[in-house]
Order: sequence, then C-alpha cells, then structure tokens
Amino acid sequence: GGVSLIVEMMQTHVNNQEIQRSGCTALASVAEGGMECKISVAECGGILAVMKAVEIHPECDFVLRAAYQALRMLGYNPGAKSG
Repeated sequence: GGVSLIVEMMQTHVNNQEIQRSGCTALASVAEGGMECKISVAECGGILAVMKAVEIHPECDFVLRAAYQALRMLGYNPGAKSG
C-alpha cells in the first residue's frame, strides 16, 4: 500500500532532506486516521524510517520538526511516564 511505498522511498533516499521531510509528514497524516493506521505505519517500518531521518539529519530543522510530529501522531513518547 501507500505506507510501504513512503517507507521505501525514505529508505532509498535517506540522504535527501526533502524526501525525509515529506515522508515524515505523510506518515504523520496517515497516523491521524486512527489506531489501525498507526499500526499499519509501525508494521511497515515507518517508525524506524522516521527515527533514521532524525539520525541522518540531526542539524536539519525542517526534517526534525516533521519527524517529531510524525512520532507524536504515532503515539511515540519515550519520555512519558506510565501510570
């Protein structure tokens, strides 16, 4: 489906900041569709692709903003306290 294509493009063009930003933005939009969509993103490697974008482009503000937005939409919050 579309999510796997987004992830594939992010993996193929890992050094392209614009593709990374666009991919993160697209994955965030998909994640807005609800839990089933979030699971689809995770199962297709979307979270790993977003994390890789952060790792490869730590100095690029627009990639980081898009990546963190995607992670928020996916419910990924490593600093959250479980209660």
